Amino acid sequence: MTFEHQQIQAHLQQKYPDQSFDLTVLDTIDSTNSFLMKQQARIEPQVCIASVQTAGRGRFGKSWQTQTNKSLCCSIRLAMQQPLDQLMGYSLVIALAIKSVLQPIANKTIQLKWPNDILVDDKKLCGILIESCSHSQAIVDLVIGVGINLEAIDSDTFESISLDECEIKSHYTDNELVASLIAAIVSYSQDFQCHGFEKFQTAWLNEDRWVGSEVTVTMANGQQSSGRYSGLDNKGQIEIQMDDVTKSFNAGEISLRRKQA
Repeated sequence: MTFEHQQIQAHLQQKYPDQSFDLTVLDTIDSTNSFLMKQQARIEPQVCIASVQTAGRGRFGKSWQTQTNKSLCCSIRLAMQQPLDQLMGYSLVIALAIKSVLQPIANKTIQLKWPNDILVDDKKLCGILIESCSHSQAIVDLVIGVGINLEAIDSDTFESISLDECEIKSHYTDNELVASLIAAIVSYSQDFQCHGFEKFQTAWLNEDRWVGSEVTVTMANGQQSSGRYSGLDNKGQIEIQMDDVTKSFNAGEISLRRKQA
């Protein structure tokens, strides 16, 4: 599988005729996120796409594995007209954007898991990593990294599932797929800038299959506690009922596991 600059650019022009994109397409790279974080800020969205990453990463520094001709690695750099402290629920919005592209053409139900995991049959289909690379008081440049398994890969870090196994890939060419994902991310980001997370709060709660479940919360320092996932606040922070107290956490503070029955 080869991603083609001209084809992707043409599909993006169809979706956004008045918007230009600074597009880079490579076969192999250390990290599409790292590449964009080193670039000078631009007004238009900057995009880097590759088939293989040699140093891909996820939340909390975990590695993201790719294999030649089996993966899509795509990063998008956007200038957000908001201060950093107003972007707390943004990663959830990106997960909703990606699901909006994949679910209509999937033969299996795509599940969301806070804060931004995209799963099928409790196996990971897509990973998302969002990093800030520059910011002033009012503008933040964010790099949104998306990793998707196009075909089944061998992974020793997590249970994964591919687009092929969901019978999605045949509905799109690879170039059409990546263009549709980019367009959805840009569109949802624009809505987020106008309306904040509150516009997406109900949609997330309707999609997240873990709401109401008993969960184990692991803090960054390794400390664990248990409670019931009761919902989200209007900033996208998860609310965990622990005994008689409801505590809120953001995505940078914890990881979440459903308790085994």
